[in-house]
Amino acid sequence: MQAPDSPYAWIARCSNSKLRTVVKRITSGDTTLITKWTLPFTGWEQVASAVLQCFDPATDIQKHAIKGFGQVWARLTVDFVSDTNIDEYNATKHGFRTRAI
Repeated sequence: MQAPDSPYAWIARCSNSKLRTVVKRITSGDTTLITKWTLPFTGWEQVASAVLQCFDPATDIQKHAIKGFGQVWARLTVDFVSDTNIDEYNATKHGFRTRAI
């Protein structure tokens, strides 16, 4: 959403905390999130609609895909922003840094 022309570059430079902030804002329907897209995103189904706009336009398959991806992304965000999962991720990340002397 933040860099639709170059998502790989944005995600490579984005910290986890900033990504969580963007995810939380999309999930909550925050219309003040600044993006290059012309329509505000009020949820994950709108994000899916923008991403899949060229996939079989105006067909039932497209509508089904948009609804499905919107639901999946909404469910995944619950895990992504969960304090328990964040703590577990950090423990694993920092645990892999330890080395025997």
